[in-house]
Amino acid sequence: LFGLGFLVRFISRPALAGLIAASGLLLIMGQLAKLLGTSPGASLSSVNPGTCLLSCLLIILVMALGRFKGRSGPLGLLCTFKELLAIVVGTVLAGLLPSFGTWFAEPIAVLGQV
Repeated sequence: LFGLGFLVRFISRPALAGLIAASGLLLIMGQLAKLLGTSPGASLSSVNPGTCLLSCLLIILVMALGRFKGRSGPLGLLCTFKELLAIVVGTVLAGLLPSFGTWFAEPIAVLGQV
């Protein structure tokens, strides 16, 4: 933004690696509560099972489609838009999962009112 990227050259590689790893951990920890469908600092007993299951399934979907990157045909097209596909599948399943029985009686945690 301000052309200060050259300052990275003055930081040692181990310090830079630690900084990048720490920022990655902060991002993961910040998103973990949303992944589990609970509030930050809440106990594990307050985990929303439907939200946790849906989140894990969508992560697996994106990672699995990423393995087929560079293929041609319909699978290659799906791999190109794997994040968009995960959003569409997640949106549809978030609306359908509560109707599949008592285990999903609690609605899927979403960011806002749908």
